Amino acid sequence: MKDETWRKSAACRGLPNTIFFPMGAAMPSTTKALCESCAVNPECLEYALSLPSDEDRCGIFAGTSANQRSKIRALRAAGLRQDTVQHSEPIHLVWDARIEKYRAVVKRLKR
Repeated sequence: MKDETWRKSAACRGLPNTIFFPMGAAMPSTTKALCESCAVNPECLEYALSLPSDEDRCGIFAGTSANQRSKIRALRAAGLRQDTVQHSEPIHLVWDARIEKYRAVVKRLKR
């Protein structure tokens, strides 16, 4: 079982699930703003990306739609491979850099 203790710190904790599963194609701006300000946004995105793509067809996670997460998966598969890690750097710096890359990708996809 995956560690999901990060959910306790989520800005959306206690809010109705309906705001994260909107009817129609548009993501509500309030939901997007909530996700962007959330302290556990990276963990939420990683959780969503860990779902099998055939199970991740709807909903907003970390301010991303299922379509945006599909694009992130494709970008990761195309270029963000483990063998690109420079082993001379401390691993936390490597992961911090990767998280920043993912945030930049997510930001571009949201435009």
